[in-house]
Amino acid sequence: MARRARWMVTLALGAALLAACGMLAAEDSGEPTATILSPAAGSTVAVNEPVTVQAQGSDPDGPGVVRLDLQVDGVTVNSFEAGGPQETVAADLPFTPTAEGAVSVSVVAFREDGTASQPAVVALSVVGATSESPEPASEESSSDSEESESEESSSDSESSSSSSGSGGAVTGTANELTNIRVRPGPGCEIVGQVQPGETVTFVERTTWEPHWYRIDEGWVYNEPFTVGDDSSVPRVNEQGCLYCGDGICSDEIAEVCDECTDDCGVCPYCGDGEVNQPSEECDGDASVCGDGYTCTASCGCQEEEEEPPAPTCGDGNVDPGEECDGGGCGVTETCNDSCQCEPFGVAPAAKCGNGVVEAGEECDPPGACLQSGQQACNVACQLSICP
Repeated sequence: MARRARWMVTLALGAALLAACGMLAAEDSGEPTATILSPAAGSTVAVNEPVTVQAQGSDPDGPGVVRLDLQVDGVTVNSFEAGGPQETVAADLPFTPTAEGAVSVSVVAFREDGTASQPAVVALSVVGATSESPEPASEESSSDSEESESEESSSDSESSSSSSGSGGAVTGTANELTNIRVRPGPGCEIVGQVQPGETVTFVERTTWEPHWYRIDEGWVYNEPFTVGDDSSVPRVNEQGCLYCGDGICSDEIAEVCDECTDDCGVCPYCGDGEVNQPSEECDGDASVCGDGYTCTASCGCQEEEEEPPAPTCGDGNVDPGEECDGGGCGVTETCNDSCQCEPFGVAPAAKCGNGVVEAGEECDPPGACLQSGQQACNVACQLSICP
């Protein structure tokens, strides 16, 4: 008893500290927040008996929470996947303590990119199934107790039979917030929700797996529910709804390639190595075009162009790459064997009077002055004013 008293005092002190900060979510706006709603810090629970931790994750200023992890003494023992980013995620995360003593329970919320919240922590006291030995009961009270237990057992049996046996309604309890859909399938419209801990009655279930249950308001997926024997629930071959990701490329919901590659794949394009009719004649392979044709960059067949003939020096035509061909150079140049112009010796001296204005001359031939002040060509073949 002394040893138990000591660790109970230690636990109480630790619980008081954790109660002050463990129940609070992180204040950092750059992270999601986690909160433990129950059990309260310092609560006493029984060893080898299930304990349900009611947890909540929030991310009002971020992309949303996708997962909650339950950790006991730093070891993850349970997780809840939200199925997509949500501003607030609530879940019941059960665990079973296996040893007496103090235990630290924490919950961490995660975003899709792995960003984690600060853990919300509470300390619990795990004790034996009965903390004190009961006093011996008298024969009379023992008899009354046995009779009472017998009646309770009978009552429980009848209740169980009416809730899940043949001929009775089959019910299930939601372990997490669950969507109700208009038909069975993740692509169907959401028409409501089942709250964590809420019990619903199953009217039908699908013949195909993973199966869905029909309740009064619509259809729910089976996994989030705790259900007993459902053999009495009528089976129906109810079909679900088409959606991107179901493996069916459907015109009914206007699925097209690239917009839903999971179902319809990648749209054909020029350069994918396949001839996609009718827009393409070829795709990188000119052999499909035939001899004398080539495959263009736009995946069309085009007739190959003939190369122009190589220039021939000496044919009398100045072809591309030639400066001359038998002629075509200046008076001081000559056309060489490569049809290029090159200087030819020294230019001949100008001859005044030959009637040709040559280098160094301004006019030719010379003329006499006929009128004073008039310009005329003098004997040096230069222009001058008559005196």
